[in-house]
Amino acid sequence: MRASRAAVILTIVVTALVAGVVGCNQPAQPAPTELTAEALRPYGEAGIALTWQPLDPDLGVVELVVERRDFDGTDSPETIATLAPSATEYIDEDPEPGIRWRYDLSARTEPDGEAQRIAVYAIARTADDEDPPAAPTGLEVEDRALDQPPGINLTWESSADEMEGDEDVVGYHIYRGLGGGAAGPSGGELIAALPAQFQSHVDEEVAAGQEYRYWVSASDGVNESEAAESATVVAVDNSTDVLKANLINYLRTIIALAFTLGLAITAHEFGHMMFAKWSGMKVDEFAIGFGKTVWSKETPETLYTVRAFPLGGFVRVRGMIPEEVEDPDGLYAKPVHLRFLVMIGGAILNVATAFLLYVVIVGGWSPGTQVQVERVRDDSPAQAAGLQDDDVIVAVDGREYSGQFQTVGAIARNPGREVELTVRRGEEILTVPVTPDSTATESNLEALLYGLDDPEVRGVIGIDNLAVEMEPSRNPIEIVTWAGRHLREAMGSMVVLLKQLILRPERAKDSIGGPIMIAQSVHTAQQQGVEQLVALTAYLNVCFAFFNLLPIPMLDGSKSIIILIEGLRGKLFDKEREAMFHFVGLVALLVLAVFIAYMDVNRITGGGVLQ
Repeated sequence: MRASRAAVILTIVVTALVAGVVGCNQPAQPAPTELTAEALRPYGEAGIALTWQPLDPDLGVVELVVERRDFDGTDSPETIATLAPSATEYIDEDPEPGIRWRYDLSARTEPDGEAQRIAVYAIARTADDEDPPAAPTGLEVEDRALDQPPGINLTWESSADEMEGDEDVVGYHIYRGLGGGAAGPSGGELIAALPAQFQSHVDEEVAAGQEYRYWVSASDGVNESEAAESATVVAVDNSTDVLKANLINYLRTIIALAFTLGLAITAHEFGHMMFAKWSGMKVDEFAIGFGKTVWSKETPETLYTVRAFPLGGFVRVRGMIPEEVEDPDGLYAKPVHLRFLVMIGGAILNVATAFLLYVVIVGGWSPGTQVQVERVRDDSPAQAAGLQDDDVIVAVDGREYSGQFQTVGAIARNPGREVELTVRRGEEILTVPVTPDSTATESNLEALLYGLDDPEVRGVIGIDNLAVEMEPSRNPIEIVTWAGRHLREAMGSMVVLLKQLILRPERAKDSIGGPIMIAQSVHTAQQQGVEQLVALTAYLNVCFAFFNLLPIPMLDGSKSIIILIEGLRGKLFDKEREAMFHFVGLVALLVLAVFIAYMDVNRITGGGVLQ
């Protein structure tokens, strides 16, 4: 419809909002510094030193906040120090020995403002005794793939003490030596000290043609284990292959972007056209994109065109402009219910397209992922409830979810309230009631992803968890059911996002972006595989449907409401005034698009870190 030219703007706005939710693995804000933690004195004598790089004075920080929490527990973080913005170190003088402490560094830009995390967390502990932890195992090294910059990939298996031993590991030390150099880590160079949750590293400081070998040891904060030794490996110069691979990768991203946006836009506009023709209305033009026509095909009923800029589209239905209102083949010559159907037709087909894509995902790959308990923490609600390692959480309060985040979110939304977990233990299905503890949320994005009623607090049951793929299904009923769950959850995430944008815009603003952000999401999805790209396309269709139906002038939602009101009052509004009303809406959408584009640039340049 001519009004669907708003899709040009809507594409900019909607895809921005989509990207905030799709890119759930990205932090809400970039961290301007990195925090390190190291025990000062061994064997039960307290003292952990924290260090970080100085902050940029232009960030406007007025106070730094150091927080500490038990990494293996579920307690809320405790503020242990407030420091001047120029500080670059702090010594925690009284951490209880034997506990893996997690430290966070936050900053305030106003004396009484909210502290925003500005550094990735660090883990440290003071040892209980002189016994070193077990060494990591299975160290493997290999040259990077030819489509990546020069470097050596290292992977290893965790120390046994990391998960189940008496000496909790806080990190791994990586040493590098030349292939013909001295044996053992003492003959090498310490190139990295990583937190315990890492089991891989990329050494990029290598010279092409040089032979290297590596050692990795585990540290409990004071004592260091024996080192696992690698075979020798030669670094290869692959700069030409990198350039070629990057060009191919960018081309794939352009094709993927055309597919994802193109399918969502085409489905939306085709829905309008389909219902218009079905209702007996004349459709003068069906266009994908805007600007200069690059391809066209004229039929006796409709002109089909593809325009130069594929960020939108429109369907020109007879009667949509004031001078055509009386046309017998136009929109307003038809009953109210048919006009309303045409207006929401684009959203209907977007939802149908999303459902079909989810059917493809469920039938072609898997219904989704479930939460497997990797470890039950001591003195946690999960331990009190009887959960065990390797249990798989199938449902929460009888409701099955299509993904790990959704399942964890169902628990996170119930701090202090009992939930009933359906658990698969081997071949047995159990029902386990558990009451999550209340803890502070990690970030604005976490609150948004989990749909928390109180964005400050989430529920935790004290487990480390993994995502495990569900078994594929070939049962048509199961496939349709799971596709419906995917669709329901996608729509639910849109409702949560809209609610947050209205009620807490200062929190939701970090989760929106513009065309650049959606392009980044498509780039990531196409690298992860066809399944992720199809999933992103399905989600985009849901977003197009949802946001097009909002009661905003120029969008289908406001036009649908106007048609219903016209039906109730028994006469049309003045179409010249209505056109002006929608023009004002177009201006507002343009302003919003400019603002979101600003957010995009601000995020990329780092200008909005603490604003």
